[in-house]
Amino acid sequence: MRRPGEETGMVARASMTRLLPLLREFGALDKRRCREGLTPSEYQRLMDLKHTLSKHYPQGDAPEGAERRQHMRLPLRLLVQYKTRDALHDAVITNVSRGGLFISTAFPPEIGTQFTLCIRIDATGEAVDLPCEVVSHNVGRDFSTRALGMGLRFGNLNESQRAVVDGLFDIAVEQTADQDA
Repeated sequence: MRRPGEETGMVARASMTRLLPLLREFGALDKRRCREGLTPSEYQRLMDLKHTLSKHYPQGDAPEGAERRQHMRLPLRLLVQYKTRDALHDAVITNVSRGGLFISTAFPPEIGTQFTLCIRIDATGEAVDLPCEVVSHNVGRDFSTRALGMGLRFGNLNESQRAVVDGLFDIAVEQTADQDA
């Protein structure tokens, strides 16, 4: 039995094919917004795309009628390491935005903890350190834990670090497009 709004077969494939150009357009506009800014009409287009795409790529447990996040999240699976005072931890990124990401881990540090996230770029083998802050643990409004992990917000990124974040988001756009194709 299907859930309400769930599509099947050719209808789902046609719907996803229609979304691919929108997803790519969103990624390009969002990157330009972060780099040099947008005109008012471009910004409106970005918000329209975000609204349309968020129906197909849920953004989490945002309060009714309010948008908590400035950046749209997309699914991404990538192994990373982070170092706290206690130890070096391996974890998996499960989604990414231009402003932060979610890491699946059984032992997240306290909210407000700042640390460096080490991401290894597969194409080059290069390791890049990104300053991050824990801004949430994955606990819903009813205090139930949906998935163990933590939401991270990027700290002050320099130009090369921002390029890495842009690259991660671009990878997520392409992976999402490939999965939906």
